[in-house]
Amino acid sequence: MVLGVGPNTINIPTKLKTDYDTEIIIDDRTGVIRNEKNLRQACEDFLDQTGIAPAVITVNNEDWKSHYVDLETYAYELYVNSFDDEKHWLIVYSSPKDAEGSFNDWYWEGMQGDDTDKILTLKNTNKFNQMVQKCLLQSDKYTPDEAVIKGFNEITPSLMKVSVNFGQLFIIIFVMGFLGVHAFFMVFYRSKNSKFYENAIPCNEEVVKQEKCDYCGGIYIVGHHLSCPHCQAPVRAHDYTVDDEGRITGILN
Repeated sequence: MVLGVGPNTINIPTKLKTDYDTEIIIDDRTGVIRNEKNLRQACEDFLDQTGIAPAVITVNNEDWKSHYVDLETYAYELYVNSFDDEKHWLIVYSSPKDAEGSFNDWYWEGMQGDDTDKILTLKNTNKFNQMVQKCLLQSDKYTPDEAVIKGFNEITPSLMKVSVNFGQLFIIIFVMGFLGVHAFFMVFYRSKNSKFYENAIPCNEEVVKQEKCDYCGGIYIVGHHLSCPHCQAPVRAHDYTVDDEGRITGILN
């Protein structure tokens, strides 16, 4: 189970197969739910749209604070002990048994099965979380169940639409273009240079002598060029020594 997962570059959600126990669970252990009928309807609409079975359970802070590090850990254990599949979305709301005055030290957590990730993406769960959190902070206006209802109503209509992560798409296009340009130059530019030098003559760098062409002023190598490589005009004659393999070993004049 995960709290959220990063979206794919292009996400095409598919409704989950309802080949598991899809009974909607609303377990109000603390008596804070005021309108179970509307909450159940919101859960049914969500299930019909996605194939994900939601469960809403309310607990007291005393049920987990002395035994667990946080509500997330408690919600995880509650999920694995309640369901033997990865297709549920468990929402846990926690409040103290006895609130001190007007202060209500409430908490809440969502725990989703792994099979829901394509639908309950990070973007969608963040949207749900923000709406629920906003409503819970207005306790004088919304009860906990109404906050969850508002969350479901916020995301259910658009959950199954195709989504594109344009940030990731831009990065992929940029990287592919960058690699493509480099591959082009590595293949074609190197090939061009290879053809340019395929008729080159190796020479002894210690005896290389360059002169300017009398006709065009271009540079040529004495002993290697019989005509100017630039204008093809004949070059001045020189005397030089060569070894047994015909390589120039010295220039006399």
